[in-house]
Amino acid sequence: MKRIIILCTIYFVVAPLQAQIPINDACENATEISAFPYNEVSDATGASNNSGSLAIDGCGQMNDGVWFTFLGTGFPMTISAFTSEFDLEIGIYRGECDDLKCITNVDDSFDQTGESVRIATILGLRYYVNVGYWDIADGAEGEFTINVESDTLLNEPCGHSQLSDQFESAALIGNGRQSVAADFLVSINTPAFNLDTIKVNLSSLAPIDSLDIIFYEDSKI
Repeated sequence: MKRIIILCTIYFVVAPLQAQIPINDACENATEISAFPYNEVSDATGASNNSGSLAIDGCGQMNDGVWFTFLGTGFPMTISAFTSEFDLEIGIYRGECDDLKCITNVDDSFDQTGESVRIATILGLRYYVNVGYWDIADGAEGEFTINVESDTLLNEPCGHSQLSDQFESAALIGNGRQSVAADFLVSINTPAFNLDTIKVNLSSLAPIDSLDIIFYEDSKI
């Protein structure tokens, strides 16, 4: 009896693994940064361009990478991102995700190292940070380390720290004999505050006869 032997060759097609889209791929899902200094490794490998590359007036064009957000502290802040995997750019914005306004952008390195930028911030104002490939094309992205730092005042010996002591403006009244500060802010982030913690530094081209500090409670703040 003849035997018929059938040989079958089976081919396996292995599809390349697709990188998972990062949680903070879109501005609306930006990673919230609430404490400073902030230092984290982020992976933008699977970042998409969502609705297209970013083209915000004043900030040029760049790839829509991954997003971070934070509230301004009222002090200068430094935002840095470093990588050896792709040529990145940093864009910083304010406003709403569907109507962003340019603060600044930085793309100075022209290689796979990183970028750093320092900005002035307004207390309580929300800022958005995009880290992505420098070009408008949907270029390959990867891991990077992001750092966000805020300048702070030195702690006093008593252990108290004052977040904001900004006089926004001053005006002379009484025929130029008296200067009134328009605003003096003490943040809710101040651990402790009492009259003994106040220090006032004045600079004047003319002698100062006296200084009065008057407190008013602003219920709208």
